[in-house]
Amino acid sequence: MSLPPPSDNQAYWDVSALMTGTVYLPTRFMIANARNPDEIIEAPVLSFLLRSASHPDVNFIFDLGIRKDMHSYPTPVVEGSVRFFRAKVDQDAAEAIAKGGLSADAISHVCLSHCHWDHIGDPAQFPNARLIAGGESRALFDPGWPADPSSWYASDLLPPDRTLFLPATSDACATWRPLGPLQYACNFFGDGSLYVVAAGAGHLPGHINLLVRTSPDGGWAYLGGDCAHDWRHITGEEDIAEGSHRDVRLAKEHISFVRQLREHNTRLRVLLAHDRGWYENGEGGAAFWPGKVVSA
Repeated sequence: MSLPPPSDNQAYWDVSALMTGTVYLPTRFMIANARNPDEIIEAPVLSFLLRSASHPDVNFIFDLGIRKDMHSYPTPVVEGSVRFFRAKVDQDAAEAIAKGGLSADAISHVCLSHCHWDHIGDPAQFPNARLIAGGESRALFDPGWPADPSSWYASDLLPPDRTLFLPATSDACATWRPLGPLQYACNFFGDGSLYVVAAGAGHLPGHINLLVRTSPDGGWAYLGGDCAHDWRHITGEEDIAEGSHRDVRLAKEHISFVRQLREHNTRLRVLLAHDRGWYENGEGGAAFWPGKVVSA
């Protein structure tokens, strides 16, 4: 269950949070048998910027949050989720990184945990970035919106000439290897500093997470996207609601892997996209770019 120990001159990453929107989540949407089902939680939409002295030419963003021009989303998104979750965005991902003196042109990689509207932002704002997505997400864009007016996924979101679709886990390939309790992990830069983790199809096909070294002596962060919507899912204090994931059984299975990872690696921090508790108790402004999340 333990993660690989650091090597000599181990590469690692500084992780900085980015505030990229706000959504209002009904408790009943997240928590099974919620004690107060009418409660509405004001939840952040968090993205993350990764930088490493070992990779000076890499500026890596995990998720892009909500785009400011929400009316440019596919019609079902605008008329459905944007209204239902009362989405708002004071700054988009490009504006969030600009506050710390980094331009959108400097971003080399954009990794989308999955293709839901509140994670995809607007990749066109980052013209020099290689886009990274889970291989199983391809099917969401076949044909995609507007060719399919009922689709929630715009066909032009991920241009083929600059998108790396990771292999599907069902493919027989050398990309994926077990790592601790995780079934499928990809050593993305080959130096044990950053692993892309296939999170299964529980939340949405193609959902991927990141496991990131945050210190040269054994610190880690797990960027979980929407593997869970509430911290109590990770601890096991609450069960997940039926409506918050496409396949509840598979979602629970992946959450159990993350829980095991956390329990067996004391220097690992789990960061979720909509974790209000971390945001409110968290490190406040200190964790946000140009600051960074303190390594465990």
